[in-house]
Amino acid sequence: MGCSDPKKKKTCNDNCTDTNKECKTVGKDCKCIPKETSKSNKKYKIIYQKYLDDNKNKYINTGGASIVDLSEWTNQQKDGPVAYYPTIVEKYGEPDIIINKAGGVCIWYIKNKDEDPHEEILLRDEYVAHSKPKNHHDFLYSYVIIHIPSEVLCQILSTSGSVNYDPLKRTLFARCGSFNANFATIRTVFEKMNDIDTDYNTNIVNALGKNKETELISNESYVKREVAKNQKMYSKELKKDFYSF
Repeated sequence: MGCSDPKKKKTCNDNCTDTNKECKTVGKDCKCIPKETSKSNKKYKIIYQKYLDDNKNKYINTGGASIVDLSEWTNQQKDGPVAYYPTIVEKYGEPDIIINKAGGVCIWYIKNKDEDPHEEILLRDEYVAHSKPKNHHDFLYSYVIIHIPSEVLCQILSTSGSVNYDPLKRTLFARCGSFNANFATIRTVFEKMNDIDTDYNTNIVNALGKNKETELISNESYVKREVAKNQKMYSKELKKDFYSF
């Protein structure tokens, strides 16, 4: 039996015995061709150059780079999560998980932890207003695995409204609008734990100032070093399935 294209009311001689194929009109003929996959099953990829059009970030292929679709995300601001996405991909490659819908998320699971202090990185479709040390918005989450002794936990959490800690998973996160700010925030956490005189506002201002590239390298190196020291010092605590307050 031949296949038929219901739209063209035409019967072909080709047999569509393969369940992954369907009958479609191709030119004057109808043929058995692979079924189209739904958009949700396609693998979204990245390109590295962006432009702004009608207040929405769109992406253009710059030769060899593939395309990501974050068109359904609500927050398309010039300083928002979609605009920051290429910066993350440039450093970490494509995300392990990407959800292109309002309230969506991109997740990177960091595998080479000898080279990078992160456990994971989250980019969320959100734009959280934050007024300290000056007005900005948060959407980028940096997670690290460390043990925070209970006697200093409240002091650590008071660093910023964008710092939180899961005592069972031993995950600390900083949420800001860039890696510059996230590493400066986590650096402040470690300086507090190490009883070093520190100031969160100053660290953030420096991280976003005219020497921000140098500050980023310095803060990332510091955080990497301190995460390794903490994990070694508290190796037993990190294995426990409870947290002592």
